[in-house]
Amino acid sequence: MFYALLFILLACGVGYAKYLETKQKNEKNEGNSKVDRPLEFILFQRSYLTVYLLAMFADWLKGPYVYALYDSYGYNAADIATLFLSGFLASGITGPFVGSYADKYGRQKMCKAFFLIYIASAVTKPINNYAILMLGRILSGFATSLLFSAFEAWMIQEHNRLGFSSQLLSETFTIATFGNGLVAIVAGLVANLSVDYMGYVGPFMIAIIPLGTGFFMVHT
Repeated sequence: MFYALLFILLACGVGYAKYLETKQKNEKNEGNSKVDRPLEFILFQRSYLTVYLLAMFADWLKGPYVYALYDSYGYNAADIATLFLSGFLASGITGPFVGSYADKYGRQKMCKAFFLIYIASAVTKPINNYAILMLGRILSGFATSLLFSAFEAWMIQEHNRLGFSSQLLSETFTIATFGNGLVAIVAGLVANLSVDYMGYVGPFMIAIIPLGTGFFMVHT
């Protein structure tokens, strides 16, 4: 209850600060030409932000309890460190090639691949087998590379193709950054509740819901 109230207070404070910032910008730009926000752009922006924040929400869900889950399975610090290292290596190795994969196979397919790979990674977590957990970490590393490249690349490509203003692109990134901070807080609260009822695998199982929803939205 305390954390829920703290979150509400923080969210209200951040929201008010954002309101003041927007108000100051509007006053500063008063009299200058304003960029039109056509309905097509508004729908486009909402679609992107919904999918992107679902993906980030799922990513934030699992973060706090990865180590705790491995520790609960009885693995020592060295084994856990190897699991983490495998994920970082997978992300580092595939990162430089993600852009070329997106150009070759399409950005939509890469976004769909992120959701499927992340779901596969989450499914490995309830299985107390080191090899399977290692596979899950490697899959998670692949997915992380896609998360921080494919979505933004696809959005920018479509933004330019549809002829929207570059100022509106900056707006989308601003909202995405602000929204990412909020979903991180919400994900922390949800993850904590899921651990109380489902154990340390809870956040990973709950993450399948936003991942599945995001995949459906991208597919359609």
